[in-house]
Amino acid sequence: MDKKSKINIKTSLGKGETIAFLLIPIIGIISLLFLYFHNPIESKVFPKCIFLEYAGVYCPGCGVTRSTYYLVHGDILKAFRFNQLYILFLPLMVYLYILNLGLKINGKELMKIPRFNSFFYILIGVLSLVFCILRNIHYYPFTLLAP
Repeated sequence: MDKKSKINIKTSLGKGETIAFLLIPIIGIISLLFLYFHNPIESKVFPKCIFLEYAGVYCPGCGVTRSTYYLVHGDILKAFRFNQLYILFLPLMVYLYILNLGLKINGKELMKIPRFNSFFYILIGVLSLVFCILRNIHYYPFTLLAP
């Protein structure tokens, strides 16, 4: 077989990091399978939000489990109903995960890893904080943000 016809896929990660990055999707798939068969609204298996339980406020992550449940069932609108920020950030999170793998095919980078400055991280934090505040305002239309 000609060596030029082989496709060589590598990551820029070390062995330990590669194992960890491969375990994340495996654990994720197992979790999604479990979630597919267990509705978090009906099941007592899933923990309640600590912020909601003790402080009585919705955190930016409230509704993510229910949202994911509806995503794995293909109901994007219902998923969006439970946590809008999560649904909007999910493609970005997947993109950043793939970037951090540093995949190289035949020695060429699949995607260039962008350098994020502190503004990016501050923006994500501010958006999460604003979302948290707005979803706890008990007046229409902010009540639509609550899970």
